[in-house]
Amino acid sequence: MVILGYLLLDEGGAPLATKELVRVFLESDQALFSGVVVAIGNVAEEVFKSKVRHVELESLHLYFAFGKKFNLVLISDVRDDRLLEVSDEAVNRLDKTDVDPSRIQFDDELKRRISGEVERVVFRSPPSILSVRKLAEVLLAGLDVNKGVKLGFIEVKPKTYKPGLLGKIRKIFIGRATLEGLVDAYYKGELSKVVDESPSLFDDEKNGDLARILYAKAALTL
Repeated sequence: MVILGYLLLDEGGAPLATKELVRVFLESDQALFSGVVVAIGNVAEEVFKSKVRHVELESLHLYFAFGKKFNLVLISDVRDDRLLEVSDEAVNRLDKTDVDPSRIQFDDELKRRISGEVERVVFRSPPSILSVRKLAEVLLAGLDVNKGVKLGFIEVKPKTYKPGLLGKIRKIFIGRATLEGLVDAYYKGELSKVVDESPSLFDDEKNGDLARILYAKAALTL
């Protein structure tokens, strides 16, 4: 999933924190993102009364979660209904803290703590194939398209690796990065490692494009 950002509100709909998690690529999208944040704040009371969970705009999707102390809106440019579960998990996590929502606006350290709780849930959720495809389209648009090479995507079931298998694969290819190692590092949150090691696979005929995708997603998240 590609989560562009989120808006955290108290139980009454008053904004507490706003965060843009991914750099939006086009100026028009940046304006739209800002406009969405303002609009949500303006109609928060009505939205939360109706308990709407998903709103689709022209190029953005909004996912709402409602808690006892906090409400959360995740903003994505790809429809992915798993975000309903992600937003619920984040709100449940926040509601279990001892944080008083009224203090957040006046305490930067508290705001960072609460934002960290949200982002820990968001960043450990694996992306959908639609998110990866969209990111690849944006990435490839900026690459040299004169080579006549087309990148295709097919949906496949995720592989399940036995414990220690990735480590064995890494040992076989010791001294150079592997795609499996990069994927493993990404889902462990070792984003700096992904950024550092991905370029070594850029020229790989089989895995070069996927290495670029991982590089872009890790770099945008850092």
